[in-house]
Amino acid sequence: MRARTATLAAPARPQVNLLPGDVRQARTLGVVKRWTLVSSGVTLLAIGTVAAVAQLQTQIADSELAQADAESAGIVAEQRPFARITSLRAELETLRSARDHGVAQEILWSDYLGAITAVTPPGVGISTLDYTGATPLAAAPGSADPLVVAGIGAITFTALAADVPDTAAWADALDAVPGFRDVRVTTVDRADKGGDLRYEMTGTIQVDDAALAHRFDPQPEGDR
Repeated sequence: MRARTATLAAPARPQVNLLPGDVRQARTLGVVKRWTLVSSGVTLLAIGTVAAVAQLQTQIADSELAQADAESAGIVAEQRPFARITSLRAELETLRSARDHGVAQEILWSDYLGAITAVTPPGVGISTLDYTGATPLAAAPGSADPLVVAGIGAITFTALAADVPDTAAWADALDAVPGFRDVRVTTVDRADKGGDLRYEMTGTIQVDDAALAHRFDPQPEGDR
């Protein structure tokens, strides 16, 4: 049996700090101060870096804002010559709208007076013609006859004749004029005016949309 040989290590010598206590405290304080200075330096460096980055970003934003302002000013300057054109166009549209509204009920009466004269029976003379109709500010008046639907206006006429004409045929002839309808000869009376015109007649004519001139209606693009 092999014998085991035990090797005994020498015990560690105790280490004793023989420096005075105030020296040890001074050294410890110096280390703390150094680390404090290092920490403060790192903190200041970080703060300075953040401040520099923030200032750079501010300068970039200010530059971009100035560029945007310059571009906006340039666009406004380019549009300035056209501002008067835009204003004139708006004024023209307003005038055109007012004109269209004002003449929406326009009737070319010379044509209709000629048509009335053409269908008036021989020996009958029109003494008065009055028209009452819709305007841009007022609606058309209603009809006093419950059997007549009011149009955009009505003509009231007075005629004198030597003999009583065929009023039904006359009414039919007036009804045939485009824009006229529901013609009524309402009265035929003896006239006290002397002379050959011994009879006086009154009547009404309803005027409908077909009588409107439409001279200023919007035209299709191809017809302009």
